[in-house]
Amino acid sequence: MLFNQKPLAMFRKIAFLCLAFIFQLTAISQSVIPFSDNDFLQFLIDKGFDKNNDGEIDTNETKKIRSLYIYPFHSIETIDHLESFDSLLNIEISEYANIHLIKAKDAEQLQTINVEGGLLDIELENLTSFSTLKAPKAHLLQRWI
Repeated sequence: MLFNQKPLAMFRKIAFLCLAFIFQLTAISQSVIPFSDNDFLQFLIDKGFDKNNDGEIDTNETKKIRSLYIYPFHSIETIDHLESFDSLLNIEISEYANIHLIKAKDAEQLQTINVEGGLLDIELENLTSFSTLKAPKAHLLQRWI
């Protein structure tokens, strides 16, 4: 035998553990976002934000989104998990879109929400950069936390 097999076995174990650790880090850094409204998810996919074409939106895919313009061709009722959009500065919702709920919690960069269409409910919490909410047609606005 030209070499001792124990160091080779140890090397294989270490290499396996390193690879497992790298895959775990990749999985953690690319967490799939569990949007409650499938129409909002489909809107993001249709806008081309699903970069890896897996039919889901993960945190790496939302990191560079700075603005969202929601138009009425989608039947989105709920916009949530905005804390996963690290660079999101503003949301514009078209005149003919009717959103039932916007949940904006811990979206640290979010500054403006402009809702030209209908809006029934909004939850705003821990928005350190937020400055403007425009919702002229939100006659039934129920909550602003």
